[in-house]
Amino acid sequence: MSGTGMNGAHLRDLASDALRRWPRLRVALRRADRQLSRQVTQLKGAVQTPAPRRIFRAALPAGPSIQARFVGVLDGHTLNLDLEVPSALAADVVGAELHLVRGSTRLTVPADLRHASGGLAVSAAVLLCGRPGGLDLPPGDPWRVECRLINESGGGDPVRVVGGLTERPAGPTVSTPPCPDSGHRYRPLTDQAGRLTLAVAAPGALAELTDVRLDWTGASLDVRTVGWHADGPVEVGLEPRGGGESFRIGGEPVGPDLLRFALPLSPMTETGRVRERTFDVRLYAGPRRLRVGTVLHDLTNPKKSLRPPAAIVWAAPGRSVRVRPYFTPAGSLALACLPIQSRPTDGNS
Repeated sequence: MSGTGMNGAHLRDLASDALRRWPRLRVALRRADRQLSRQVTQLKGAVQTPAPRRIFRAALPAGPSIQARFVGVLDGHTLNLDLEVPSALAADVVGAELHLVRGSTRLTVPADLRHASGGLAVSAAVLLCGRPGGLDLPPGDPWRVECRLINESGGGDPVRVVGGLTERPAGPTVSTPPCPDSGHRYRPLTDQAGRLTLAVAAPGALAELTDVRLDWTGASLDVRTVGWHADGPVEVGLEPRGGGESFRIGGEPVGPDLLRFALPLSPMTETGRVRERTFDVRLYAGPRRLRVGTVLHDLTNPKKSLRPPAAIVWAAPGRSVRVRPYFTPAGSLALACLPIQSRPTDGNS
């Protein structure tokens, strides 16, 4: 019992001493916590974290690659490539082919192998659209571009192509124009690993002007619907600048997704008006309202490069009109109409 009593007293003394020391211990712990926080902050600033792109590249297998010397889609639907074959891969090479890969799909097209200054080169022109002989690539995830070098025994594995779109000096044309047939846009890109890929984007709804028909007896517009199909009536709206009466005219189908609209020149050119009047052209189909114009080309400014001819057209007995079509810098169609009073009339043309 005496031992137990002594142990109990000793424990009470220890507890009492700890309670006296607790304020000082708490201050020391707070000081140590602040010092540790400063050290962690300094350590974070000293350690350089690799950029995500470098981490991604480091995780890739370091296999062989072929450098692209030229990449372009100059006409909107043909991929043009010129590749430099490294000397380490050039031994016993007798042929080449190009591969476009997306997921489990692998498309193969022939390529030309030639001897260039300093070694071998591969060139290819790949039709991407739905024309005969074309790949008709659908939109979606980018397609990866690879090149297979064929040796004398017929073997050879596909090799990744490194590079991207070749930059060209600024000029009257754009570097990646849309396909003039489908409106799809094929854009060469470079992924995070530096590999060449090809992105395919479908067009939005377009009302593409294909022809302005002007002759002595009438005027009409041919308009192609791109990126959509008309399920009901389609009209062209002629909207005068500066206010005034606008006009709606229905279209006549003349081909697949192609409509023809005859212009009502007589009401467009009121009797007694002597000044030129400009109409902006729009297409209406249900809830759709689209500008009629031209965008399926490679021009940076259609107004400067595309100049449809003007013509004098009969509008009504004793009255003609000079129709001057032109494009805005964005490619929208406008019709400038100037009435011409030819001679007094008795009602006969």
